[in-house]
Amino acid sequence: MSELQKQVEACKKDASANSEAIKVLDELNQKLEALVEQDSGGGFGLYGLSLPSKEHQPLPKLASALGGLLSVVESADVDPTADAVLASEKWDKSAADTLARWTSFLKEDLANANAQLQKVNLKPLLVGESPAAH
Repeated sequence: MSELQKQVEACKKDASANSEAIKVLDELNQKLEALVEQDSGGGFGLYGLSLPSKEHQPLPKLASALGGLLSVVESADVDPTADAVLASEKWDKSAADTLARWTSFLKEDLANANAQLQKVNLKPLLVGESPAAH
């Protein structure tokens, strides 16, 4: 569970008497789960690498794939193979899409949820900080 998901759960407890705030938090949590879901899909090779299997990749899978590709390419004594170049191109495209979706989540979904929370005197959700920090 991500730090932001923990904050959402804590805020839901604080908002237990406010059904509108609970609804906003549930919707935000669903969108967040789609971004950070754990993907159990298998890969191939020693590092379990594969090409992006769907249009939108979750952040953990993206980080794992890019790290694995870097490890494979950097550990080789020769230029990257055609397969490694293709995988890199596909994962770069997937990374751009995933980061755009994360940015949209922060600028739109999280900002809107925080505005709703502040209307009912609840603390805003913060990215990169623990719930105790706010």
